[in-house]
Amino acid sequence: ASALVWQLVVDAQFSLLVALRVALASPHNFTRGVLAAINRLTSREDFARVTRSPIRSTTQTLVGYLTKEPVLTSPKIGFVVSRAIGGSVTRHRVTRQLRHASKNSLHILPQSSMVVVRATKKEQDPHNEIPQLFSALNAKAAR
Repeated sequence: ASALVWQLVVDAQFSLLVALRVALASPHNFTRGVLAAINRLTSREDFARVTRSPIRSTTQTLVGYLTKEPVLTSPKIGFVVSRAIGGSVTRHRVTRQLRHASKNSLHILPQSSMVVVRATKKEQDPHNEIPQLFSALNAKAAR
């Protein structure tokens, strides 16, 4: 009898673990500071296509490019941070800040868009400009 009870406990723990993983992987997960995988732009070809787009907007330290893809159900975002920003640690910190700010401002972008954000100048807090950049890109895409 104890083996059966033990198996039920293991099954219940496994079910909770699976439910937690599914919830965290959801594109509507607002509890973590991570941009969902469904919203990440990863392909080299996609980066190249988006950066050639005529829909472009700039802020003080960021440049944004946007292109629309009718087959997408949620926006995809990629980041380009050059060596001019700083060393590897600095570039990765800036990328994390931008990714976190983009997750919080994802609702501003059109649902079928691909966006590339390029950091152009070194600044302490470039992620404060993301909502402004996304709003400008959305306005230009609506034209």
